[in-house]
Amino acid sequence: MTRPYSTRSRRAVTLTELLVVLLIISLLATIAVPVYLTKIRAAKIATATAEVRELAHAEEHCVLLHGFYVPLQMLDDIIYDQAIHRGVALNDPLATDDLYNEWQQIQLIDPAKVVEYGIYNEHQPELQDRSNDVRVESLYSFWSGPFINFHRDFAKQWNAANPASRISVYFDHPLDPWGQPYRFYSPVGIIGTNAYSTTPSDWRQTSFSDGNLTTTDDRFDRFAIVSFGPDGEDAYSKESTVNGTQNDDDVVYLFSGFFNESSFRIFY
Repeated sequence: MTRPYSTRSRRAVTLTELLVVLLIISLLATIAVPVYLTKIRAAKIATATAEVRELAHAEEHCVLLHGFYVPLQMLDDIIYDQAIHRGVALNDPLATDDLYNEWQQIQLIDPAKVVEYGIYNEHQPELQDRSNDVRVESLYSFWSGPFINFHRDFAKQWNAANPASRISVYFDHPLDPWGQPYRFYSPVGIIGTNAYSTTPSDWRQTSFSDGNLTTTDDRFDRFAIVSFGPDGEDAYSKESTVNGTQNDDDVVYLFSGFFNESSFRIFY
């Protein structure tokens, strides 16, 4: 016996109902997307906040053991012999990320000779000065690094297509969550002949992080690790404003001197 065919028609979705659903989805997206982007921004700021502190502590550790602050890319260096003892293959990029392969004209920073609100009055020692400077020879021969392991660095980004080719160790300066290099400042100014540049092609130059003490951007009275923040621009020179106030979103950690944790500042 065949079942009688049901004459009850299936109700279709009307255009009005479809528009209402799309409107609800649109409203939810309007609310959710800004919240998501705000959370992402806050997470990156929190990451930069932690990393500027870590870099500063690494520099303090270095100066405690060796008497010098060093350009940031040196903080993760090892000694070549350490790579061999750890069983690292000679063709491994870790085997070349060592102090001996650094650019020999790189300059070291002696904090004792950087006078607050003053100038650097003596020639900065370089790695190549080790034969004429006992302190540099001690740093070179008894290097205690690495003092930190970077989460991101420019050498990895630059050689992303071929990570094993990471051999330019003096280009492995650490990057903030927005892909900009962290900057190292002294009371005199930013450290690095060309460190003020925000152009990635300049980051591949040895002059970007050569350790040279400059008088560019002397806004800090102590040493500082700085991220230029979400906009990738330094707050010192830019003229951009938001709602009539300067868009100052740099993340800054001040250290060294007669100060405490209140030296830590974030602008956002």
